[in-house]
Amino acid sequence: MEPAAGMCYLPEQEEPAMRSPPVALIAAVVLSSLAAVAAAAPVRIRVEAPVVDPATPETREAVAELLEMTAAMSARLHGASIELVSDPQSSAAYALAITAALGRDNPAIVVTLKRLSDGAQSAPYSWLGPVKPELPTLLARAVFLQWSSLTGLASPAAAPEVVAELPAALIQQYAYPWALAARDDGLIVAALGTSCVELDHALRVVSEPGKPLAEGGLASYALGLALTPGGTVILKPAQGRDLWRVAPGGGAPQKIPTGLEVVTAPIAALPDGSVLVVDPTARKAYRLAPGRKRAELPLFANAYEYIAWLSVGPDATIWIYDPVLKAFRIMTPEGAVADYMLPLVDPTRPLTPLSMAIGPDGSSVVLSSGRLHRFLRDGSLVWNMDSLPGADNESLPTAGSVAVDWRRGLIYVADTTGRRIVQLLDRAYCRQRGIRNELEEALAAARARRAVDEPAALAQEAALYEAAGSPLMAKAAWQRLQDADPGNSRAGERLLAIEVSELSAAASELDARTREVFRTVGIETARPTYMQAVQKYELLLSKSPGDKAARAAMESLQSLFREKSPAGGRTPPLAITEAALVPLFPSLMLHYAAHPAGSVSVRNVSAAAAGNLRARGMIPRFMDFPAEAPALAWLAPGASASFPLTLALNRTVLELQEDLVVQASIEITFAAGGSEQTVARVLPVTVHRNTALTWDDTAKIASFVTPNEEVVNGFARRALAPPGEEKRFLLSPKLFQAMRVCDALAAHGVTYVEDPASPISRALGKPAVIDTVQPPRVTLLNRAGDCDDTTALLASLLEAIGVRTAILTTPGHIFLAFDTGEPAESARYLSDQKLLVIGRVGSAWIPVETTTPLQHGFLSAWAAGSQLVRAYQANGPFEFIPLAEARALYPALPLPPSTIAVAEPARSAVDGLYEASLAGFTASLYTAKLAGLETRLQGLSGTQAARLRVQQGILQAMFGRLAEAGRAFETARKEDPGLVAPYVNLANVLLVEKKAEAALAVIRDGLARSSGSPLLNLAAARCWAAKGDRRRAAEHLAKVRASDPALADRYALILGIDQGSPRAADEGDRFPALLWGGGE
Repeated sequence: MEPAAGMCYLPEQEEPAMRSPPVALIAAVVLSSLAAVAAAAPVRIRVEAPVVDPATPETREAVAELLEMTAAMSARLHGASIELVSDPQSSAAYALAITAALGRDNPAIVVTLKRLSDGAQSAPYSWLGPVKPELPTLLARAVFLQWSSLTGLASPAAAPEVVAELPAALIQQYAYPWALAARDDGLIVAALGTSCVELDHALRVVSEPGKPLAEGGLASYALGLALTPGGTVILKPAQGRDLWRVAPGGGAPQKIPTGLEVVTAPIAALPDGSVLVVDPTARKAYRLAPGRKRAELPLFANAYEYIAWLSVGPDATIWIYDPVLKAFRIMTPEGAVADYMLPLVDPTRPLTPLSMAIGPDGSSVVLSSGRLHRFLRDGSLVWNMDSLPGADNESLPTAGSVAVDWRRGLIYVADTTGRRIVQLLDRAYCRQRGIRNELEEALAAARARRAVDEPAALAQEAALYEAAGSPLMAKAAWQRLQDADPGNSRAGERLLAIEVSELSAAASELDARTREVFRTVGIETARPTYMQAVQKYELLLSKSPGDKAARAAMESLQSLFREKSPAGGRTPPLAITEAALVPLFPSLMLHYAAHPAGSVSVRNVSAAAAGNLRARGMIPRFMDFPAEAPALAWLAPGASASFPLTLALNRTVLELQEDLVVQASIEITFAAGGSEQTVARVLPVTVHRNTALTWDDTAKIASFVTPNEEVVNGFARRALAPPGEEKRFLLSPKLFQAMRVCDALAAHGVTYVEDPASPISRALGKPAVIDTVQPPRVTLLNRAGDCDDTTALLASLLEAIGVRTAILTTPGHIFLAFDTGEPAESARYLSDQKLLVIGRVGSAWIPVETTTPLQHGFLSAWAAGSQLVRAYQANGPFEFIPLAEARALYPALPLPPSTIAVAEPARSAVDGLYEASLAGFTASLYTAKLAGLETRLQGLSGTQAARLRVQQGILQAMFGRLAEAGRAFETARKEDPGLVAPYVNLANVLLVEKKAEAALAVIRDGLARSSGSPLLNLAAARCWAAKGDRRRAAEHLAKVRASDPALADRYALILGIDQGSPRAADEGDRFPALLWGGGE
């Protein structure tokens, strides 16, 4: 087989010192040692000078950038354990050797770690193929794996303990457990070939998803399954080309045509409800989404790879194990590699995974052929099992599946050949998270007693299961006890009691179903179910003749059919006349808590008044408690009333990535006839995926701006750098911080990809069209999105560093602007023919196009945004929505923590783009404009020349040429002593130079000529504030307020004059406080 492009192990070195220790020896290290290492300072690994071929400057630069990014990623992923340093003189415990052959033929990068104390060396790790964006992350994880293998650190946590074994034949005679999956609430879904069941932690059958398929004649409909976080079950039959979708809460199964024979096809379900189907023979993978064409995904790494299974993890990632790479590839829903998990296992016993369960934090339980492992997200081994001690058959299966209830720390293994489902308790996991499983602990203790006193132990297990309401397992224990002790009368009594209980429950269920069909459809449609119910009652009475309640229920049902009319009853005094809920969007969950999402109307149809009316709405699973509308004290006969319904959705809705139709219950409780009564209605409501919204209000995008989310916030913070050349500018630091973040995003390489299902060009302003907006961290990870995705991303990054943003729209398009921190009056000096600054709400805002132009850097994005604003600002349609205002209605979407680390661009790449932006910014807005002013000054004098000198001086001051600016303002003052601007601006320069007394002298000179000028009085207030004289600063600010209240309010806050004491402008304050006189 030819080697695959990607990561792989090379053969280990022959010398003993060069071999990695096996995990069997590693596991001898105790937990306390691991904790001690974690608490210590990170181990330093010196990165040696790489061997590069060809040794061209371009190749060396590319490798240097790659290693820089690898070190940065290592610090983020494993910074508590290891630190990569490049200084050849630095002390270190390990040395990392890198060989990079990046020629056209067979490019490869090989890394090897050596322990300096004894020369022990790890197995080499190699990347075969060209450099790709995910490579820094992979190399960082590979170095950690090499260090871990040399260090010998592995957690020797105790392996899980067997709690129970459920024979599949107890559920159905010919059942084989082919596949398992765990719901978020801990229920386990089991595909048994001819049936599919949901089991709770007591191994009680809760429901049978897909049962209508069997009733419709499809016998083997559950040879495989997949499960979405929303609860949708995908079933794979034993034959045919179709899968079946079963929505939570019931409903008819929906057919999913695949276009290929599904029996040998691995399947998985993505959180958005789409299904992954792999054709392992043709080496093709497809994504099937409702309402969309089948899309092929590039999941195969090469033409030789064979994918026997795949799993879905947090962040909608696809996990695939490649035996050549000896790693789990973690891919996006689009098929791009996002990350890797490199498991720390004995290299002499490589993994051969059959199934994998991935937890919310990225940790995993892997069922390998005859072995079971648990790994942390970084690949560290927690425990491994080669058998199932205490089980009837202690061998782990060579064919089967694994699922984990992460809320309880319970592991379920489907042993297909052994026809059983084994339940295990992971005590180490439970202790770490403070989880108590009283039932499972008691069952495990009872099971351990079997070796001493099997009858007593089995009786105890049976009693525990009965108390937990699990007749299936109780019956199995009593039956086993009866087999072991045939004369045990208690076992016989309990088996009969369980059978009677099961018959009673079945009869009651059929009775209720019969009456419902009778009432809603008719007598003949209800007759088949009626006959089944009566049969169950008769069988029940044959086992328990004295059951008066069962006999009465049967006679009541028979009477109903004899009378041929539904059971009567009093008509309730109130009738619900109308009830409605709007389709719900998870991104607006906080909005629904304060604003009605629907209403219910009721009419009093009785002759008496009703009092104390209370309306409640409840959506099971997505609400923790009912939302209650304000009560109505009184409703007269014949009168009607309506109640608004707010909804307090819980965080579960945020995990919903598929559209679901769920049942909402609405009830009205009231007092009538001396008692409290209730009328209710159940209605379907659509809960959309967490990325959906409608564009009837552009401000809704504020819900997708998530500056506090850790992935976004970390990217933004790390993109910044200490001030360099821009430090000398008299411009707000926020302008340059925003510039650098834009350039970091450009270096990251986010490309524009239009949403094919709902392009915003068709969705904007149309409430009927549902669009999808990716969470910003997903756009960062995918490096792709449409204009709403990239706008939400850039807004999140800028808000994360304290830069205010505003949402801008033009026809069919959305982009943004950011607040430069400069006053609106400075907009003219920061604009030219290509670059526009918007003066809004007292500030100067720069528009930025977030799609393709941003790939070329900040100035390109600014120019494109300026072009859009110029085209539509005057005549529209055009929106300018400050995010702070939108936040009041649409708070940020709270997201669960992410398990994916985004590989960020190298700082050197960001530096290069930022330096280019800074140079272009200076060339366009300083050099070119200054040259133009010099040309215009030729031959001018007096007021005209003074005004141009003022503009010249402002530019020079803004760009840090204070001496030149001072001379320009002095010249302007001489040209026209009556012009206010030169005094104001010269004082600004002197204040920046911390010459408050000289600045005050200049202002006094100006005030002598124009005592009522608001700009001169504002400058005077600033001078006195700098000198610490609050009284005089306030006096001059009062004069400003007399002629320009808005200006006074803006600068009162900046100067601190209205807050009890003046303050001198510090480094952070001085820039926004500078208001330049324009010379008019």
